[in-house]
Amino acid sequence: MHIPLLDLRRELDPLTPAILDAWRQLLERPHFLNGQHVRSFEHDMAAFLGVAHVVGVASGTEALILGLAACGVGAGDEVLLPANAFVAALEAVWWLKAKPVFVDIQPWDLGPDPEQIRRRLTRRTKALLVVHLYGLPVNLSPLLDICKAAGIQLVEDCSHAHGATYLGQRVGSFGAVGCFSAGVVKNLGACGEAGFVATHDTSIARRLRLLRAHGQEEKNAHLRYGTNGRLDELQAAVLRLKLPRLEERNERRRAIARVYADAFTPLELTLPWEEPRRAGVYHQYVVRTPRRDALRAHLRGRGIETGIHYPTPLHQQPAWYASYRQPLSFPQAEHAAQEILSLPVFPDLSPGEIDAVIEGVRSFFLPQHRQSPRPQLSFVVPFHNEAGNIETLSRELQSAADTIERDYECVFVNDGSTDETGTLLDAIAGADQRVRVIHLPENQGEAAALSVGFREARGRVIVTLDGDGQNDPADIPLLLAKIDEGYPIVTGWRRQRQEGYWVRVLPSRVANALIAWVTGMPVHDCGCGLKAYRREMLAGLTLPHGMHRFLPVILQAPPEAVAEVEVRDRARTAGAPHYGLSRLFAVVRDLLPVRCIRRNATTAIRGMSGVVFVTVLLLLYLIRAEVTAASVGKLAGVCGGGLSLVYFSLVQRRIQEFVRGQLPRERQPPASQVKIEG
Repeated sequence: MHIPLLDLRRELDPLTPAILDAWRQLLERPHFLNGQHVRSFEHDMAAFLGVAHVVGVASGTEALILGLAACGVGAGDEVLLPANAFVAALEAVWWLKAKPVFVDIQPWDLGPDPEQIRRRLTRRTKALLVVHLYGLPVNLSPLLDICKAAGIQLVEDCSHAHGATYLGQRVGSFGAVGCFSAGVVKNLGACGEAGFVATHDTSIARRLRLLRAHGQEEKNAHLRYGTNGRLDELQAAVLRLKLPRLEERNERRRAIARVYADAFTPLELTLPWEEPRRAGVYHQYVVRTPRRDALRAHLRGRGIETGIHYPTPLHQQPAWYASYRQPLSFPQAEHAAQEILSLPVFPDLSPGEIDAVIEGVRSFFLPQHRQSPRPQLSFVVPFHNEAGNIETLSRELQSAADTIERDYECVFVNDGSTDETGTLLDAIAGADQRVRVIHLPENQGEAAALSVGFREARGRVIVTLDGDGQNDPADIPLLLAKIDEGYPIVTGWRRQRQEGYWVRVLPSRVANALIAWVTGMPVHDCGCGLKAYRREMLAGLTLPHGMHRFLPVILQAPPEAVAEVEVRDRARTAGAPHYGLSRLFAVVRDLLPVRCIRRNATTAIRGMSGVVFVTVLLLLYLIRAEVTAASVGKLAGVCGGGLSLVYFSLVQRRIQEFVRGQLPRERQPPASQVKIEG
């Protein structure tokens, strides 16, 4: 069986008589430009999108060029855009002689990183161009806030997203303009090149109509320079016939995507991001796996076509180097480009073809996982000398998990305990196949225990809680409800603490306030062990000693991606706390490294190397000055310079530890031997 990535013939066959009839009428009374079909399509599409105006143009690229131009973008203006878009987005900026400013993406939904957008704003920024890639709406709320605060225009590239909605509203209706391609392969596609621009702004709509027709409002009266960018009647007639079927066909794409998601959840695949606020239309069904090329070859051998949209980020294209001669690095976009694979999802797939795609993908992965399908939830719990908590906590966790009604596993990490912790955990694993125990040979700290747990957990959602019994498993459904709303990270917030105020509560509040102030992540309780993460957020994460205190801040997620839920805090039933005021000092020590990690760890290492070098030169100068002319002031300078050198060297070392920890496992230094039971 041969299964194409897209078969246009299946959509066109039932429409061909109507298309030929419309074209025959046009040929009988030739009026190929600015006729009734264009006007009717513009009216119908405006009603469909919920905007005041739609202006038909010759292609999606023309829609982007003219849309940006109508928003006032011109030579020297800066336009922010994601590094993982199709080349047309960059071409539009290039044609207008504006300056493209790339931003990296969020790894979980492949949308633009709001934090990078904020950092790259300048006085010359004119517009933010967002791409609703693969038919999934971008998380628009924070981006609209950024644009409003900065006084810049939001331009939506909706070429993959005809009919997609964000908070119940059609994409293309949020920004100053929404730019659509209606090329042959799109969800709403013509029989050639076509496009259109949507807007609420009457003045922008007027400029668009001028720009698409050489700037003429009436024949031979050119008010401004434009281009020949009109939508022709032949293509408008096709789009008019297809538009009434768009919603039905989009729903069919969603139905196929749901079948795929149900079938692929147990596999080692990252599936397309889904959340209630964003109703995508699956222009492409894009999965991610480090074994992308092998999977593609396997499917090709079974007659299943796949695609890669897109294999090379914009800043690595030959045209970028030829035009701008500027090497850039956007690690998340580059990493995603090596893993993405598009599977067939067009609405005319037959049930048999869908089953064949599923069987093809599963047959690639299942030989390694027949006995251990991936669960929906993983509970990761580190223990150190907490034998008195284990049986009660295990029962509470199982009771809470059973009420959630999702497949789950428990990953218990024995962090080098010297009491009966290991024995008790092994007994639980022996009685319940959903429990696995990881034994670390010696106490390595909570950061190491969590890192190992994250690495071994297989669930789509990973929930952590402390082994000391202070987190109540009954609160887990509260966190999962927020995950289901679309937040990739949810953290517990213990407003009422069952601990000593001066020794534990006050230092914790001061530490969290410092973290929020320095990093810009307003989390009130980083120290709460009860947290939930979408798996994509933790992929490959290794925490250096002590940096578990900065979860979720260290994950480089924007503030909008993190939700806080008020949870209960219980008194410890067994074991002893192993930190107090020392935690506050450790937080102060690591504030600068964590800030650097949030911004860009690799770049920070280079910058910190320069700071250390300058500090060494300054210290040598101060030492020389003190030797030649002894004084209390110069001695104080030497002491301060020495302390600064020690601190900046420590900062650099901590950042290096973090970067080394994120290397692929085969490139990491040998780790301590671990033992896994269950």
